[in-house]
Amino acid sequence: MMTLIATDGVLGLQICKDRNAKPQKWEYVPSIEGALVVNLGDMMQCWSNGLFRYPAIKCSTYLTQRYEEVHANFRSYEKHA
Repeated sequence: MMTLIATDGVLGLQICKDRNAKPQKWEYVPSIEGALVVNLGDMMQCWSNGLFRYPAIKCSTYLTQRYEEVHANFRSYEKHA
């Protein structure tokens, strides 16, 4: 649904706003100290009926050192007898 990305002052995150464009145009996301980048996923695009579009993202790791950590959290609100 969404990804939270803490850039912590490290340049390297890129987005392609129009993932269907040929050729794709990649832009660097400005890094703001202490800010989070919120990347909306394809489910958010479906749920919002296209109001929110999800971009393609990639990281250029060769520019600077960076640290990556991934956490997944899945919830189920079904009642089990």
